[in-house]
Amino acid sequence: MTKKTTISTGETQNQRLKWLAHRRGMLELDVIIGPFFDKHFETLSSDDQALFERLLAVSDQTLFNWLFKDESVAPPFEGLVQTIKDELVTCKR
Repeated sequence: MTKKTTISTGETQNQRLKWLAHRRGMLELDVIIGPFFDKHFETLSSDDQALFERLLAVSDQTLFNWLFKDESVAPPFEGLVQTIKDELVTCKR
């Protein structure tokens, strides 16, 4: 008899998001976005989780500019991008 493993829709979605967070087109983003997902995603509010998912759809160049070049961040993402930047500062210490 084989044991059936079921994965909930939420688990499947989180696995997909984790994969996307760790496999950006730029290594610089992989080492920031992936670990941020691992450490914080589960504790984000459902609204912020949805916003993080939308953030993953932002182009790599735009996201890089927001994080490293202090380019102005699109309004819905300002708080989340700042949280990620704050985490970078915390990790450097």
